[in-house]
Amino acid sequence: GLHGKLDSFALEDVLQVLSLRRVSGTMRVDGDRAQGAISLMEGTPVRAEMDSGESGEAAFFLLLENCAGEFTFVQDESARTAETPLRVDRESRDSSR
Repeated sequence: GLHGKLDSFALEDVLQVLSLRRVSGTMRVDGDRAQGAISLMEGTPVRAEMDSGESGEAAFFLLLENCAGEFTFVQDESARTAETPLRVDRESRDSSR
């Protein structure tokens, strides 16, 4: 797995590296603003869920807003599903706010 502190590594940067490596698994985020998980399939975010119950693109962007806390990524190549990827481009980020 991969583990780090959000004040040392921006979650967006970590997700970009995982995307380039095309790995599948789950990123657990325990941050100062939100807690939850982001599931990746071959490097693409396919699901985001917050402990508070929020899910989808809104949850994804709220998890990215964490500036402090920790993240843990556990790789799971068997996690391949037929889920539709989340819309995580700048346009969808602006419309989710």
